[in-house]
Amino acid sequence: MSSQSTADTMPTLAELLSSKITNKSILLVQPGNNIGGFSFCGLNIVDGDVTEYNVFDDVGVELRSYYDYIIIHGFLFRKISQEPSIVDNLNARCDVLLIDVLGEGYSLQDELFSTLNFNLIAHNQVKILAPFDDYSGLDTIYPNISFFKYPFAGPKNFCSKYNHMIHINYTNHGTRALVGLKWNDSKKEKLFTCLNYNPHPHRVIMVDSLSKNGLLNSGYVSLVCVDGKFSNITHTDSDGNQYHTRIKNSKIIIDIDNDYEERFSLQPFNRNAYIDVVTETDHGIMRFMTEKSMKPFYNLQLPIIFGYTGIVDDLRKFGFDMFDDIIDHSYDKLKVSDTVTVKSNPSLITYSYNHIAFEKAKMISEELIRLSKLDIHSIYLDLKERLIHNQNLLYKLTIEDNDLVEDYGRWIFGDDITFNKNDYIEKVYI
Repeated sequence: MSSQSTADTMPTLAELLSSKITNKSILLVQPGNNIGGFSFCGLNIVDGDVTEYNVFDDVGVELRSYYDYIIIHGFLFRKISQEPSIVDNLNARCDVLLIDVLGEGYSLQDELFSTLNFNLIAHNQVKILAPFDDYSGLDTIYPNISFFKYPFAGPKNFCSKYNHMIHINYTNHGTRALVGLKWNDSKKEKLFTCLNYNPHPHRVIMVDSLSKNGLLNSGYVSLVCVDGKFSNITHTDSDGNQYHTRIKNSKIIIDIDNDYEERFSLQPFNRNAYIDVVTETDHGIMRFMTEKSMKPFYNLQLPIIFGYTGIVDDLRKFGFDMFDDIIDHSYDKLKVSDTVTVKSNPSLITYSYNHIAFEKAKMISEELIRLSKLDIHSIYLDLKERLIHNQNLLYKLTIEDNDLVEDYGRWIFGDDITFNKNDYIEKVYI
């Protein structure tokens, strides 16, 4: 389809992809089940023997005694495992029990060890759909569980054209996909961005390190705190963007006002900074990579990524330029055995956590101080083609060459699933 197509001939979001399941019976346990629908890289099942059952609202609904597949989201299954009485009325057994954690998974190791109770639903086999190609040995520990493995699975899920978490706020249409920012030669206002939403412990540690090293004024920094018991100092930058500095126990936290859902998309602050200091959702054992690690590439920024050990090296292997001639990524090699125990700092709003976070935050802050002494604008201009290379590579991997949804559909259903696709997509720059 030509890019000149009119709005009425463009397929709607849900018409981009749909699927049909034959010869199998499926029970979709609600709420939160993404697999049957379209949103968040679902299969959009439009034809098949599919039953939806809400464990909270459908009490008394008559179900079959057997299904080929019972599919449930990981969040709900976690809740059911903690409160088994929720499924007292769900007496069906199945061949395959599928747990969908495609949009999560960073805590999968702990949950398999201590939380998830697979005996609550009678089954012959368990499949876990998660965004990994490496399960950190879980597949060896649990040989009776089938784990979905897929290269670059996190970004292919979170940045997919079937998951408009990144795209929809800027494209305003399901068939348009965001490439990223347009190149701009103008001098930028700040050295870096470090935008956080939920105050995960390593994020609090990172922001605390930036504060202690006098770096807050060199960047756009955000971290939302949940108890609301803060004194507020408001200031406005030269572009009229307003910030709130919240102070508690000598701990400085900056909260950039922003709509909750829009935090997943690109932020206007990034176009005014050279470097993006990414604090991933988690930096633990599981190799969990989300759209957060892709934002420097969308935004034509230099990347510093606080994630699992080796995340920077993994991005190099997929072809991304990590600008090793400019940035020292030694922090990415830190392992627990490389560090010494750091006693808890009572001024931090945090929890008992792996002390590697303190060491990484310290190294990243020191690197930012070093970079602040360079002529970063001249360096940035010289890197134009390399930055654009990263942006184009991201689009290729997550939009043009992304068959994640079809491949996981076949992993679940084999030859019993067929797809109807509309591959039309239009590139959008902002």
